[in-house]
Amino acid sequence: MADEALAGLDEGALRKLLEVTADLAERRRIRSAIRELQRQELEREEEALASKRFRAERQDNKENWLHSQQREAEQRAALARLAGQLESMNDVEELTALLRSAGEYEERKLIRAAIRRVRAQEIEAAT
Repeated sequence: MADEALAGLDEGALRKLLEVTADLAERRRIRSAIRELQRQELEREEEALASKRFRAERQDNKENWLHSQQREAEQRAALARLAGQLESMNDVEELTALLRSAGEYEERKLIRAAIRRVRAQEIEAAT
């Protein structure tokens, strides 16, 4: 049987043909065709798996980007509210307590600026 004819058969048909063939050279060609089918199937599965992984990673990246954008917007809004509250505070001890309880760098930075503002006002009032 020609190799082209073997290439057109599926693995099950090739295995049945292998069982009934007595010629050693023909059996070798059939086994070779079976191995080639298995290799092609493995390549297809690997490609499908790789494309699914890549698709999932892209989706994760997109979701992470959206979440990070939302978090940044929320942080900006929280910092704006904090800045408004700090404008009305004029007590260094109260600001210092707030500084100690602040967890984020940007919050601490705003509070330190408010403390410097209040101290500058106190120095200006004293002179």
